Amino acid sequence: MNKLNLELLTSSSLNTDEEFYTYLSFINECLIDKELTHKEYKQCYFKNCDFNDVKFDHCYFISCYFENCDLSNIEFNSTLLRGCQFVNCKMMGTSFYECLLESTSFKESHMQFAGISLNTIKSSEFIRCNLKQSSFVDTKIMKMKMIECNLMEAEFSSTSLYGIDLSTCEIAGIMIALKDIKGTIINELQSSDLIHLLEVKIKH
Repeated sequence: MNKLNLELLTSSSLNTDEEFYTYLSFINECLIDKELTHKEYKQCYFKNCDFNDVKFDHCYFISCYFENCDLSNIEFNSTLLRGCQFVNCKMMGTSFYECLLESTSFKESHMQFAGISLNTIKSSEFIRCNLKQSSFVDTKIMKMKMIECNLMEAEFSSTSLYGIDLSTCEIAGIMIALKDIKGTIINELQSSDLIHLLEVKIKH
């Protein structure tokens, strides 16, 4: 997941009818309330872009880099994200529905209320992201890292975290079934955040 070589990219605009975008950079672009269908972006760099309320439907993002972008309330529907990086992006309420997130990285991004439903996550990572009150629903996870993320009041429904290391994350108020938290790696202090799953009473 290396950053793109900007010297190889050509500046362009998203306000075109092209279907394929390759080796392009998009700086300070603004797309509001648009629906983009069957678009393919490969080796593209997005910086300081505003995509508020945009819908990407059946799109492909291959080895793309997003930096300081506002992706709040956008929808990724049936979309492939492979080898992509999101760095310091605003992604409040961003929706990922029936997507494949493969070898994709989210770093220091604000993802409160993000919705990840019916997805497959493979070899991806969330690093120092705010995922408070986000939701992971019916999502299959195959190798994922979560490092120093805020997962307070996040919901994991029919989404197994077996083998996932959450020991550096904030998990107070996390909503998850006992069967889905089985095998998750936590630290000693976090055990008190999960005691309610056992439906026991603690005698003081």
